[in-house]
Amino acid sequence: MSGNKLSNAPSMSANGGLDITVMDADAGKISIHPDISYVSSQYFEVFNVPRLKQGAYTLLGGHIDFERGPFSASVWGKNLTNRYYLTSRVDLVGGFGFDYNHVGAPRTYGVTVGYKF
Repeated sequence: MSGNKLSNAPSMSANGGLDITVMDADAGKISIHPDISYVSSQYFEVFNVPRLKQGAYTLLGGHIDFERGPFSASVWGKNLTNRYYLTSRVDLVGGFGFDYNHVGAPRTYGVTVGYKF
């Protein structure tokens, strides 16, 4: 496949995050941790079929943590903008009449609670 781009190999990917403590006192510690991830466009197979190309996308996420003694709690979210993206695609048109698409995780969020003993 001379001249084609490698499969599953975006030309650029970047990740970044911050760890910011907004309060650290006897009442407890509160910190925020935003993060961002960028992936440039990519093909999922060696023939570089245009319909199977994933465009560039950016994902935003993060968590807010509270700690006091042995207790901790975190409110977190991933893919906060609910960006639709694919993590793989397979050309099945010739044999089955459709393409297989594996969709990335949608917006997810939750709470995690912990206790150290």
